[in-house]
Amino acid sequence: MEVYRYSVEIQDFLFYAQEAISGTVTPRWLHATAMNYALAYAMNIIPEEQPYVMRSKEGRNVPSYESSFIQKAGFYATAASVSNIARPKLHTYLVKGDQEGYGYISGRGGEVLRVSRVSMLPPGTIFNGFIVSEKHGEFPPRIRLGRFRIPVRLNVSRGEVVSKNEEHIVDHPVDPLVTTVKRGVLIPMLPYPLVTKACSRNCLVVRFDEGVFHVATPDLW
Repeated sequence: MEVYRYSVEIQDFLFYAQEAISGTVTPRWLHATAMNYALAYAMNIIPEEQPYVMRSKEGRNVPSYESSFIQKAGFYATAASVSNIARPKLHTYLVKGDQEGYGYISGRGGEVLRVSRVSMLPPGTIFNGFIVSEKHGEFPPRIRLGRFRIPVRLNVSRGEVVSKNEEHIVDHPVDPLVTTVKRGVLIPMLPYPLVTKACSRNCLVVRFDEGVFHVATPDLW
């Protein structure tokens, strides 16, 4: 088993959001579902499950995954945390209910549009996480993320596994549907919450040039 530390640098404004009291907000974490499916699509691992636009019968863009773990991939990318302090760029959009896209309807019988203030993460924002692989992995230099599939630069460095099966607080957010945790702090995110400061019973101790890190492994491995 090999472990890599990855960083993703946003090349364009990244928009992914969730509803909050004050409008839509963009969290400072990248969900493990986003990273694993972006990598799988870029590596053409699951082409049959890769429609460019996913639409339900109600007309919404709805992903169709059960968790962030892809069995056929042979690797698992953890969720990532922002590493640099990038100020979000705020824009105001007119959003037609829950439908995809932006626009307006004028004239008699037109609908009243909801004004929603949304935030985008600017280019240059960097997130860090880890990739656990069953064997040596070759990962693409660029992937696409977010609602508008923006380009993202991916950098990967390989670490040395010092020990296995350790119980420790891991150094990345954890997907609770993939890795069982004893305790932690819930991060409210879509499509479902993550756990930060998570204590895992089965994690790897890995040495990189930047230091020693604890990385959780999927329960199915």
